[in-house]
Amino acid sequence: LERSLFALCRWQTFAPEQAELVIVDDSSPDSAKLESVLKEYAPFFYQTKLVVMDKRLSKIPVFFNNPALGINLAVKAAENEIIYKTDPECLPLTETVKNALEIFDPNVIRFFSVRLLTEKETDVFNLDAMRAVHPMVLYEKKLAQLPDLWHIDELHRKQYWYGAIFSRKKHMAISGLDEEYLRGFA
Repeated sequence: LERSLFALCRWQTFAPEQAELVIVDDSSPDSAKLESVLKEYAPFFYQTKLVVMDKRLSKIPVFFNNPALGINLAVKAAENEIIYKTDPECLPLTETVKNALEIFDPNVIRFFSVRLLTEKETDVFNLDAMRAVHPMVLYEKKLAQLPDLWHIDELHRKQYWYGAIFSRKKHMAISGLDEEYLRGFA
């Protein structure tokens, strides 16, 4: 999360009055560290909200995970019309907030996929390296040279996360994501 917030806040050009940050804490093992990180990055947003997820409030029992629950909680806590949903595993290398503002259409849900970095790639994108140079420099000089980068096939399966840009009003009008889909697992 800290690495992603660093890239989001230090290497993008949105103004604080353009964005709020809503974080959903799904039983973080170190809530003091989480609060410290949020305080450090709070000046980059006009407001920062931390929502602590209580899985007991889910419509169905949550045995492992229920991503829909966290997304619904975040959208309810947000106050802006444009929702740019992402995860701590997603490292923004480009102007994702500016791009989200430019392509937003209240009648369209836009999805984007993000491949999970391998262990070697994660080492390249550590906070110390990112404090020294822009992530695009890291990408061009180091990450792009790693073997099998972005190579997805049956022999090289990589995990994917997703992000989305959508209307808060439309999300609320349909009562959010279905928390019961696949028994809450997906």
